[in-house]
Amino acid sequence: MFRLGWQVFRARLPELVSDRDRRRLVVVASIVAPVVFVALVVVVVLTDDVSVASVAASAAYAAAAGAFSMLFCRLGPKGWSIPAVPSIGWRTQDAVARYYRRSAAGRSGAP
Repeated sequence: MFRLGWQVFRARLPELVSDRDRRRLVVVASIVAPVVFVALVVVVVLTDDVSVASVAASAAYAAAAGAFSMLFCRLGPKGWSIPAVPSIGWRTQDAVARYYRRSAAGRSGAP
């Protein structure tokens, strides 16, 4: 089942994320990861605790930081419209709009 889900994900990914956005994600992660790795290795060297385990942990943490940095990249066009909730009909939306118009009108005359 996992294999089927992964195949569907890979088949649908180009439809959902453009090539330009994917390149931006890779560039951001490939810049952040080495910077974090170098910073962590410098901290390890300054604390005189250089070992294979500390360097491996630094590499793992740097890879995680690079992957985490991808979360902050915008993938859609600016002003991407969010579709309305399908369960809310237009009558409900109109009623809410009327309520807020009435509330704003009533507050404007108050001191």
